[in-house]
Amino acid sequence: MRPIRMILPPVLAGLALPLAADPGPLEFFSNSPAGYSSQTSNEAFPVGNGKLAAMIYGDAMDRLWGPMEPVPEDRLVPLEDDATLEVGGARYRVLHTPGHAKHHLALIDPDGGAFVGDAAGILLPGVPLIRPALPPPETDLEAAAASCERLAGENLARLWLTHFGVVDDVAAHLDAVVRRNAEWGAEVKAGMDAAEDETALIRRVRRMEDAELDAAGVRGDVRESYKASSDARMTVMGLVRYWLGKGRA
Repeated sequence: MRPIRMILPPVLAGLALPLAADPGPLEFFSNSPAGYSSQTSNEAFPVGNGKLAAMIYGDAMDRLWGPMEPVPEDRLVPLEDDATLEVGGARYRVLHTPGHAKHHLALIDPDGGAFVGDAAGILLPGVPLIRPALPPPETDLEAAAASCERLAGENLARLWLTHFGVVDDVAAHLDAVVRRNAEWGAEVKAGMDAAEDETALIRRVRRMEDAELDAAGVRGDVRESYKASSDARMTVMGLVRYWLGKGRA
C-alpha cells in the first residue's frame, strides 16, 4: 500500500488542492454509502462535490480554499462500514456515522477511543456548551441521533473531537449532542412555521446563541469563536434544507 497522506470523505476526496497533481504517493480514503454510489467516477467528483462545498462557502470558496482539482480515481480507496483500516501499525475500526453529512465516518482506535469528526458536535475551550454542527446540504437529525446512539453502544473510553479535543464522559456528551441538535432544529422550524425568511431565521439563531452564551457567562473572543464555528447562516441553511426535505413534519 502506498503511504497515506489524508483521510477524506467523498465530498472532498474527489476534489483536492493542486498537491494532488504531485506524482508522489497519495491516497484518499473515503466511505462509499449508497448516497454516493453514482459519484465514484473521476468526472463526477468535481461536479457534484464542488457544488456541495460552494453551497456552504459561496463567493468565498476560492479565497478560502484555492483551486480544486480532481484526484485520479485509482488514488481513492473507499472505506466500508465496520471495515478495518491500518495506519502506522495501528488498526482502526470504521463506523459510518451519517447525520452531519451522508459520508461521515468515525474511526475507533485500539485503545477504545473514537475519532468522531463532527458527529459529536463542537466544543471550544472556555465554552461549556456543545455547538451543533448542522451544515448544508445533508444535515439529518434522525441520522445524527442514530449515529450518536451507535457510538454510545460501542462503550468507548473517550471521544476525539475534530473541533476540538477529547471528551471522557462519553455517554453524557452524546446524550447532550442529540438534545442540542433537537433544540436547535426545533428553533429553526418554529421560525419557518412563522414564515420567516433566511435573514430572520439567522437573526433567530443568533438570538438563541447569545442567550445561551449569556446564561453560561461566556465573554470575549472565545464567544465570537464559538459563534463562528458552524455559524448561524450555515446552521440555518442546513436545517431549512432538512425541514423542507421532510415536508416540515
